[in-house]
Amino acid sequence: VMDMTDNYFQLRNRPFTYYLNDDSTVNDVFTTNAPGNDANLGFYPAAPKRDLISLLEIVDLEAGDQVYIDTGIYYLADTNRPVVWGTAQSGKAGEEVMIRGSWHPDGSWFVATNNFVPYGNNQGFFFMEANHVDMESVHFRGESIDFRGDGLKIRGVTLTNRPGKQVSMQLRGNSNRFEDIQVDRGSLTLAGQGNRLERLRQRWGQTTIVGTNAVLMNSVVYSTNALSTGVEVSALGAAVSNCTIVVPNGTALSKRGLGTLHL
Repeated sequence: VMDMTDNYFQLRNRPFTYYLNDDSTVNDVFTTNAPGNDANLGFYPAAPKRDLISLLEIVDLEAGDQVYIDTGIYYLADTNRPVVWGTAQSGKAGEEVMIRGSWHPDGSWFVATNNFVPYGNNQGFFFMEANHVDMESVHFRGESIDFRGDGLKIRGVTLTNRPGKQVSMQLRGNSNRFEDIQVDRGSLTLAGQGNRLERLRQRWGQTTIVGTNAVLMNSVVYSTNALSTGVEVSALGAAVSNCTIVVPNGTALSKRGLGTLHL
Protein backbone atom coordinates (compact mmCIF):
# COMPACT_ATOMS: atom_id res chain seq x y z
CA VAL A 1 0.00 0.00 0.00
CA MET A 2 1.36 3.42 -0.92
CA ASP A 3 -0.01 6.92 -0.38
CA MET A 4 1.11 10.54 -0.60
CA THR A 5 0.55 13.33 1.91
CA ASP A 6 -1.97 15.97 0.89
CA ASN A 7 0.34 18.82 1.92
CA TYR A 8 4.08 19.41 2.13
CA PHE A 9 5.70 18.93 5.52
CA GLN A 10 9.06 19.88 7.00
CA LEU A 11 11.72 17.85 8.77
CA ARG A 12 13.99 20.28 10.61
CA ASN A 13 17.67 19.87 11.32
CA ARG A 14 18.51 23.58 10.98
CA PRO A 15 16.74 26.94 10.51
CA PHE A 16 15.03 27.36 7.14
CA THR A 17 15.44 30.15 4.59
CA TYR A 18 12.61 31.41 2.37
CA TYR A 19 12.59 33.75 -0.64
CA LEU A 20 9.96 36.11 -2.04
CA ASN A 21 10.02 37.96 -5.34
CA ASP A 22 7.52 40.02 -7.32
CA ASP A 23 6.83 39.56 -11.03
CA SER A 24 10.02 41.37 -12.07
CA THR A 25 13.67 40.35 -11.83
CA VAL A 26 15.01 43.89 -12.33
CA ASN A 27 17.58 44.87 -9.67
CA ASP A 28 17.01 41.69 -7.65
CA VAL A 29 19.62 40.90 -5.01
CA PHE A 30 18.44 37.66 -3.36
CA THR A 31 16.84 35.53 -6.08
CA THR A 32 18.44 34.23 -9.26
CA ASN A 33 16.60 35.59 -12.31
CA ALA A 34 13.35 34.07 -11.07
CA PRO A 35 9.98 35.87 -10.76
CA GLY A 36 7.88 34.91 -7.76
CA ASN A 37 5.29 32.15 -8.12
CA ASP A 38 3.04 30.87 -5.36
CA ALA A 39 3.23 27.37 -6.80
CA ASN A 40 6.81 27.39 -5.45
CA LEU A 41 7.61 26.53 -1.86
CA GLY A 42 10.04 29.45 -1.59
CA PHE A 43 12.98 27.39 -0.32
CA TYR A 44 15.39 28.33 -3.10
CA PRO A 45 16.59 31.58 -4.71
CA ALA A 46 15.73 30.06 -8.09
CA ALA A 47 12.13 29.31 -7.04
CA PRO A 48 10.78 32.11 -4.81
CA LYS A 49 7.21 32.53 -3.68
CA ARG A 50 5.22 35.55 -4.85
CA ASP A 51 2.95 36.42 -1.94
CA LEU A 52 3.86 36.96 1.72
CA ILE A 53 0.39 35.96 2.91
CA SER A 54 0.71 32.68 1.02
CA LEU A 55 4.08 32.00 2.63
CA LEU A 56 2.77 32.63 6.14
CA GLU A 57 -0.20 30.33 5.49
CA ILE A 58 1.83 27.30 4.42
CA VAL A 59 5.04 27.43 6.50
CA ASP A 60 5.73 27.29 10.21
CA LEU A 61 8.40 29.89 10.92
CA GLU A 62 10.52 29.19 13.97
CA ALA A 63 13.47 30.74 15.79
CA GLY A 64 16.41 31.38 13.47
CA ASP A 65 14.41 31.15 10.22
CA GLN A 66 15.08 33.77 7.56
CA VAL A 67 12.80 35.44 5.00
CA TYR A 68 14.37 37.39 2.13
CA ILE A 69 12.06 39.77 0.23
CA ASP A 70 13.60 40.80 -3.07
CA THR A 71 13.51 44.13 -4.89
CA GLY A 72 10.10 45.09 -6.20
CA ILE A 73 6.51 46.13 -5.50
CA TYR A 74 4.18 43.69 -3.78
CA TYR A 75 0.61 44.89 -4.29
CA LEU A 76 -1.97 43.79 -1.73
CA ALA A 77 -5.18 43.93 -3.74
CA ASP A 78 -7.60 41.98 -1.51
CA THR A 79 -8.72 44.56 1.07
CA ASN A 80 -10.17 41.79 3.26
CA ARG A 81 -6.79 40.05 3.64
CA PRO A 82 -4.12 42.07 5.43
CA VAL A 83 -0.74 40.55 6.22
CA VAL A 84 -1.05 39.18 9.77
CA TRP A 85 2.26 37.83 11.06
CA GLY A 86 0.83 35.84 13.96
CA THR A 87 2.33 34.75 17.26
CA ALA A 88 2.81 31.20 15.95
CA GLN A 89 5.49 32.62 13.62
CA SER A 90 7.65 33.96 16.48
CA GLY A 91 11.31 33.57 17.23
CA LYS A 92 12.85 33.62 20.68
CA ALA A 93 15.21 35.91 22.57
CA GLY A 94 18.66 35.81 20.96
CA GLU A 95 17.37 33.72 18.04
CA GLU A 96 14.88 35.90 16.21
CA VAL A 97 13.02 35.18 13.00
CA MET A 98 14.87 37.37 10.50
CA ILE A 99 13.23 39.36 7.68
CA ARG A 100 15.36 41.24 5.17
CA GLY A 101 14.24 43.49 2.35
CA SER A 102 16.41 44.41 -0.61
CA TRP A 103 19.39 46.70 -0.15
CA HIS A 104 18.97 48.03 -3.69
CA PRO A 105 17.76 51.68 -3.79
CA ASP A 106 14.48 50.54 -5.40
CA GLY A 107 13.75 48.61 -2.22
CA SER A 108 11.09 46.08 -1.24
CA TRP A 109 7.66 47.72 -1.07
CA PHE A 110 4.25 46.46 0.05
CA VAL A 111 1.61 48.68 -1.53
CA ALA A 112 -2.12 49.17 -0.95
CA THR A 113 -4.18 50.95 -3.60
CA ASN A 114 -7.47 50.91 -1.63
CA ASN A 115 -8.60 51.14 2.00
CA PHE A 116 -8.47 47.84 3.87
CA VAL A 117 -11.30 46.49 5.99
CA PRO A 118 -10.38 46.99 9.69
CA TYR A 119 -8.62 44.06 11.35
CA GLY A 120 -10.33 43.87 14.71
CA ASN A 121 -10.66 47.52 15.67
CA ASN A 122 -7.60 48.68 13.78
CA GLN A 123 -7.11 50.00 10.28
CA GLY A 124 -4.12 48.63 8.39
CA PHE A 125 -2.70 46.10 5.98
CA PHE A 126 0.29 44.78 7.93
CA PHE A 127 0.14 43.54 11.53
CA MET A 128 3.22 42.12 13.27
CA GLU A 129 1.86 40.12 16.21
CA ALA A 130 4.82 37.74 16.53
CA ASN A 131 7.52 38.11 19.19
CA HIS A 132 11.29 38.25 18.69
CA VAL A 133 11.36 39.22 15.02
CA ASP A 134 14.28 41.09 13.43
CA MET A 135 13.10 43.08 10.39
CA GLU A 136 15.17 45.38 8.20
CA SER A 137 14.66 47.35 4.96
CA VAL A 138 10.99 46.60 4.31
CA HIS A 139 8.77 49.48 3.15
CA PHE A 140 5.03 50.18 3.04
CA ARG A 141 2.80 52.55 1.05
CA GLY A 142 -0.87 53.41 1.09
CA GLU A 143 -2.22 51.89 4.32
CA SER A 144 -1.41 51.80 8.04
CA ILE A 145 0.88 49.28 9.75
CA ASP A 146 1.01 47.93 13.31
CA PHE A 147 3.83 46.29 15.29
CA ARG A 148 2.38 44.54 18.37
CA GLY A 149 4.86 41.85 19.37
CA ASP A 150 7.47 41.84 22.15
CA GLY A 151 11.25 41.77 21.76
CA LEU A 152 11.13 43.17 18.21
CA LYS A 153 14.12 44.64 16.37
CA ILE A 154 12.83 46.80 13.52
CA ARG A 155 15.20 48.88 11.34
CA GLY A 156 15.04 50.79 8.08
CA VAL A 157 11.25 50.70 7.70
CA THR A 158 9.39 53.38 5.71
CA LEU A 159 5.68 54.17 5.69
CA THR A 160 4.22 56.66 3.23
CA ASN A 161 0.72 57.66 2.23
CA ARG A 162 -1.14 57.59 -1.07
CA PRO A 163 -3.27 60.43 -2.46
CA GLY A 164 -6.26 61.05 -0.22
CA LYS A 165 -5.23 58.48 2.41
CA GLN A 166 -3.69 59.33 5.79
CA VAL A 167 -1.67 56.50 7.30
CA SER A 168 -0.38 55.64 10.77
CA MET A 169 2.37 53.51 12.24
CA GLN A 170 1.66 51.88 15.60
CA LEU A 171 4.70 50.75 17.60
CA ARG A 172 3.39 48.74 20.55
CA GLY A 173 4.36 45.65 22.49
CA ASN A 174 7.13 45.60 25.10
CA SER A 175 10.93 45.78 25.12
CA ASN A 176 11.14 46.62 21.42
CA ARG A 177 13.81 48.57 19.57
CA PHE A 178 12.97 50.61 16.47
CA GLU A 179 15.69 52.36 14.46
CA ASP A 180 15.87 54.40 11.24
CA ILE A 181 12.11 54.68 10.83
CA GLN A 182 10.59 57.08 8.27
CA VAL A 183 6.95 58.22 8.16
CA ASP A 184 5.74 60.54 5.40
CA ARG A 185 2.33 62.24 5.70
CA GLY A 186 1.18 60.08 8.57
CA SER A 187 1.10 59.74 12.35
CA LEU A 188 3.16 57.54 14.64
CA THR A 189 2.34 56.18 18.10
CA LEU A 190 5.01 54.74 20.41
CA ALA A 191 3.24 52.74 23.11
CA GLY A 192 3.82 49.71 25.32
CA GLN A 193 6.51 49.32 27.96
CA GLY A 194 10.25 49.81 27.63
CA ASN A 195 10.20 50.60 23.91
CA ARG A 196 12.94 52.66 22.27
CA LEU A 197 12.78 54.59 18.99
CA GLU A 198 15.94 56.08 17.49
CA ARG A 199 16.47 58.09 14.31
CA LEU A 200 12.84 58.65 13.41
CA ARG A 201 12.29 60.91 10.40
CA GLN A 202 8.70 62.09 10.28
CA ARG A 203 7.23 64.63 7.86
CA TRP A 204 3.76 66.18 8.01
CA GLY A 205 2.44 64.18 10.96
CA GLN A 206 2.33 63.90 14.76
CA THR A 207 4.21 61.53 17.05
CA THR A 208 2.38 60.39 20.18
CA ILE A 209 4.19 58.67 23.06
CA VAL A 210 2.14 56.70 25.57
CA GLY A 211 2.75 53.73 27.87
CA THR A 212 5.68 53.38 30.26
CA ASN A 213 9.43 54.07 29.98
CA ALA A 214 9.34 54.94 26.27
CA VAL A 215 12.37 56.64 24.69
CA LEU A 216 12.57 58.80 21.56
CA MET A 217 16.14 59.74 20.57
CA ASN A 218 18.12 61.38 17.76
CA SER A 219 15.00 62.04 15.71
CA VAL A 220 13.47 64.71 13.45
CA VAL A 221 9.75 65.51 13.41
CA TYR A 222 8.40 68.15 11.01
CA SER A 223 4.73 69.11 10.92
CA THR A 224 3.06 71.90 8.95
CA ASN A 225 -0.51 71.28 10.15
CA ALA A 226 -2.03 74.37 11.69
CA LEU A 227 -2.29 74.29 15.50
CA SER A 228 -0.77 70.80 15.59
CA THR A 229 1.63 69.28 18.11
CA GLY A 230 4.84 67.72 16.83
CA VAL A 231 5.41 65.28 19.73
CA GLU A 232 2.75 64.69 22.39
CA VAL A 233 3.79 62.69 25.46
CA SER A 234 1.32 60.98 27.80
CA ALA A 235 3.70 58.27 28.99
CA LEU A 236 5.11 57.56 32.44
CA GLY A 237 8.88 57.78 32.67
CA ALA A 238 9.32 58.87 29.06
CA ALA A 239 12.43 60.46 27.56
CA VAL A 240 12.79 62.67 24.48
CA SER A 241 16.49 63.30 23.85
CA ASN A 242 18.54 65.02 21.13
CA CYS A 243 15.54 65.53 18.84
CA THR A 244 14.67 68.29 16.38
CA ILE A 245 10.95 69.10 16.34
CA VAL A 246 9.73 71.75 13.90
CA VAL A 247 6.11 72.93 13.97
CA PRO A 248 5.78 76.39 12.35
CA ASN A 249 2.10 76.85 13.26
CA GLY A 250 1.65 74.85 16.47
CA THR A 251 3.33 73.31 19.52
CA ALA A 252 6.61 71.44 19.20
CA LEU A 253 6.45 69.30 22.36
CA SER A 254 3.74 68.77 24.96
CA LYS A 255 3.43 66.63 28.10
CA ARG A 256 0.05 65.45 29.37
CA GLY A 257 -0.97 63.46 32.43
CA LEU A 258 1.14 62.05 35.25
CA GLY A 259 4.83 61.26 35.26
CA THR A 260 8.03 63.06 34.39
CA LEU A 261 9.31 63.73 30.89
CA HIS A 262 13.10 63.52 30.70
CA LEU A 263 14.77 65.76 28.13
